[in-house]
Amino acid sequence: MDVPRSTLSESQGSGLPSKARPSIWLNGSVVACACPDCSAPMTVRLWLMTADCWRCGASIALSVEQEREVQRLLAERDRRENASAPEKTPAPAAAPARSTKAVPPPAPHFSGSTAPAPPSEAPSPKIPSPKTPSLKPAAPQRAKSKRNWDNSTVASPDAARNGETTKRAADPVPARWLRWRDLTAWLASLVFHLILILLLGLWTLSAEQENPRIVLSTAVGPQHRQGGEMVSERQQNETELDLPFEPEPPPEEPPEVAAARNDAQELRVDPTDDSAELPQMERVRSDLISSDPYRRMLATRDPRFRAEIVEAEGGTTLTEAAVARALRWMSNHQNDDGSWCLHGFPNSPGCQGQCGGRGQIRSCAGGTALALLAYLGAGQTHKFGIHRQEVRSGLKWLISHQRPDGDLRADSDGNAGMYVHAQAAIVLCDAYKLTGDEALRRSAQRAIDFICDAQHSAGGWRYRPGQAGDMSVVGWQLMAMHSAKSAYLYVPSDVLDLAGEFLDSVQKDPYGAFYAYQPRRPATATMTAEALLSRMYLGWNRNDRGLVIGVYHLAEEYPPSVENPNIYYWYYATQVMHHWGGAPWESWNRQMREVLLKTQVTSGHEAGSWDPRSPYAPQGGRLYMTSLAACTLEVYYRHAPLFRRIDLR
Repeated sequence: MDVPRSTLSESQGSGLPSKARPSIWLNGSVVACACPDCSAPMTVRLWLMTADCWRCGASIALSVEQEREVQRLLAERDRRENASAPEKTPAPAAAPARSTKAVPPPAPHFSGSTAPAPPSEAPSPKIPSPKTPSLKPAAPQRAKSKRNWDNSTVASPDAARNGETTKRAADPVPARWLRWRDLTAWLASLVFHLILILLLGLWTLSAEQENPRIVLSTAVGPQHRQGGEMVSERQQNETELDLPFEPEPPPEEPPEVAAARNDAQELRVDPTDDSAELPQMERVRSDLISSDPYRRMLATRDPRFRAEIVEAEGGTTLTEAAVARALRWMSNHQNDDGSWCLHGFPNSPGCQGQCGGRGQIRSCAGGTALALLAYLGAGQTHKFGIHRQEVRSGLKWLISHQRPDGDLRADSDGNAGMYVHAQAAIVLCDAYKLTGDEALRRSAQRAIDFICDAQHSAGGWRYRPGQAGDMSVVGWQLMAMHSAKSAYLYVPSDVLDLAGEFLDSVQKDPYGAFYAYQPRRPATATMTAEALLSRMYLGWNRNDRGLVIGVYHLAEEYPPSVENPNIYYWYYATQVMHHWGGAPWESWNRQMREVLLKTQVTSGHEAGSWDPRSPYAPQGGRLYMTSLAACTLEVYYRHAPLFRRIDLR
């Protein structure tokens, strides 16, 4: 530690009053003082009248008063030594007022923490009497006398035994000579270091290598200079150009990157677009920051904010391109009447048998509902968007096949019935919410009424109205009623309360973190994800312990994986993670994007779709798989997060 040199005053030192602790004392033959910073004892170099602290590194210079005190102590020591000497030895001459040189004290030796401490109680330094044995080791004897640094002659041991004495110099060297000598030493050190720095700088500059140049011969003649020789030359006269260099064109993007960028732009709209078919910009911004989750819910689908929301929520150009390609594939497989069929989509005019992956379930209502879920999730409606014609035809087909009691199952029999109805009800509610088209209001409300009437007395739903429930079907009905509440349609509160009781019956732990398909079944990851999303819709929040445990359990134990594809589980779990946010969502999102982008078909007539390689995917086929995968990649804007607001700067 470098400490600036300072002058030690009597009031400085260990913090004790000057009366309690002298600033200078004599310890045997060593002159010592206290460090002004840490109070450690320091040995005074008498020839420079300075001292350095062994503990903190502080360096001090003695004041004039302290130098006088040193001389006084030395003189007093000499008098005591002369008084105790044999009578035949005359007393040495009196010490001068200020000695120019001093006896170099031995370097202090410290062992561990047993450093010698200065006296703190005695009013003056204690001088050891001649009878007190000194703790300092005796210096080695020399036969010849030696002149000490304090300009005095010390008798050799042999001369002392013979009673011979030497004379101490009486006239000290003037103090101004000492100051000039110190200044000269400092100047010499400064000049030396400046020269050293200059030499190092010159050496560094000389070590730099000149840029090699290739010398090309411009002379035309029989003599040729062999090319490839590297010659290091310093160009003396640089050629001045009349015109500036033209900037190099940017590197061309790989074809697949350029294609993805173009595909992603399909679904975006200029933020300045004030089309009459879109709500006012200020209204959308107000909805996005509203404290009402139902008001925020679908505001994120506005195509003018699409790029900002995708970036803010973790999407990429590649995810947007994947959605655009999936919607394009579905457009090529729509029937002329506006429907899509799970089993018969290869028979559509745009396919004519080129695609594989037919669904085992024969349902055009189910295929139409699933396709429209993906279109509406991307902000495409029957009034706005590049796919508005497909959406208009599909909505017309659904409404034309709705029964008077609101039933939308149409041609879907067996176990698919209530799944199809709930998905079609979500479509009608979302389309009404996004456009405000009153022509859809009555159909959407009747579809919700049918769900309420089909509820079992224990609170669940299953394949047919009134049947005891299972968690898989219940989740879709609760999603439909959540969409209805966002569209401000009527949903009886007692229906939701009873649905909560069903969730209690399939809950497998005290907190509500794990759920089963039916009450006496074991918990599974898929049913847990669907139930946690249902709990969120029914009012649970981030403070509920069951949600905390369940979310982190799914994120850590069952992340998306190419080796274990399960699009039904990913569809629900992705929504749960997005609503939750934070580290679980970020980790899940990275893996989900990678898996879905890697498994999308990129060539042939099936490009843009996903092969039905997942549990239960063969029943729904390629159309089912593609719709749920597209909805999963739309998660960034399909529904606004329940527990946080998207900040668009």
